[in-house]
Formats: sequence, structure tokens, C-alpha cells
Amino acid sequence: MRKALTSREFSTVFRNLFEQHGYSQQAIAELTGQTQPEISEVIANSRTISHIHVIERLVFGLGIPPCYVGLRCTDCAHTPIPPG
Repeated sequence: MRKALTSREFSTVFRNLFEQHGYSQQAIAELTGQTQPEISEVIANSRTISHIHVIERLVFGLGIPPCYVGLRCTDCAHTPIPPG
């Protein structure tokens, strides 16, 4: 997960939430302010997320520390994601 976050591979992040943690595409969409079809496109790797405001919305919606995706982290008193 850390590698996926560092390289901003949200398809891997979404797939992990979907497959490993039982989130539905709709739940991910609601948390991030995206639509379910947008989440589906990202999971299928047919859509790359490059706009910083969208990345910020995804990070904050999913509770990911911003520094994990290379954004400035104003409050880094978070629990690091284990390597792997």
C-alpha cells in the first residue's frame, strides 16, 4: 500500500479497499466525493488521477496522511502505514 500511495496509484489503493477491506465502490465514492463510475474507471486502470485537488479530496476523504502521496502534511502525528 505504501508503494501505491507514494506513486499515487489510486487504482491499487481502491482495489485494496474494495478487495481487502470490504468497501464497496459506492462507499469509496461517497467518502471521496467521486461518482461510482469514476471509482470503477480508476480501479480498471482506465482513468489516471493527476489533478491535485482531486488527489487532495481522495486523501482527506479516505483518511490518508497527505505526506504519503507527497503532499504537505501539517499534522504528521499519524500512524505510519506498514511497508509492503
